[in-house]
Amino acid sequence: MKAEELIKERPKLKDYRSISGRINTQTKDKFIKDLQNWSYKAEDMLLSLTKDQTEEEKWISVEDRLPETGIPVVIYGINDYGKERRLRAFYAPKFSIYADCYEGDNDEYCEEKDEYFIPEGWYEQNEYECTNWYVGFKPTHWQPLPTPPKQ
Repeated sequence: MKAEELIKERPKLKDYRSISGRINTQTKDKFIKDLQNWSYKAEDMLLSLTKDQTEEEKWISVEDRLPETGIPVVIYGINDYGKERRLRAFYAPKFSIYADCYEGDNDEYCEEKDEYFIPEGWYEQNEYECTNWYVGFKPTHWQPLPTPPKQ
């Protein structure tokens, strides 16, 4: 149901008047009940719109902006098999994260800094180890990790 339709459905007191223009107790109670039911519908619609909007707003297109270097986020994309993927990952711009913790065959050498760096790209974030695997699909969106629950 669209908002315009819901607004048109709102009970109006004038529709509950008798031919004489008066409202008796029974009619008044029916009007109040109908108005309450209508307000519940309106509240449900508002909550669903807010929820949809909030979920949609969390996802940020990689075309619009990228997260801060090395900060873990949730990424979304479609892999080579056409499957949706969501991973905890971080983004590394070129020559931004030193390779000392991420030693690998593909490290890139920067002459200017005389250091090795991990190649530019997305890396799956592992919590307890220094091995972070290069993400094998092209992420289209990302969002910050959710706030931890309060204990």
